[in-house]
Amino acid sequence: MDPIHAVDVSGLNLFDVDEYRVSVVAQLTVYLWCVFVSMVQVLVRVEDVNEMNPLFDAHEYNVTVPENASLHHSVAQVTQLFINTIE
Repeated sequence: MDPIHAVDVSGLNLFDVDEYRVSVVAQLTVYLWCVFVSMVQVLVRVEDVNEMNPLFDAHEYNVTVPENASLHHSVAQVTQLFINTIE
């Protein structure tokens, strides 16, 4: 049996490379003769994962809601800062 080659994926980062194309070759060898060979192309897409929790512009928000507010009434607007990097 031919050796299986592994790839270290610990450093994958969507912002560096978002996909990889890999050729996989399977080969059956009997008594030093290559009997069958098959090849397939594999597309590997790197999925985005947010490594950081969202940061808000305040630690606490206080709002007042009137008792007669309608359903789906907006009561506050908050801002979130998106940080998706590892240092």
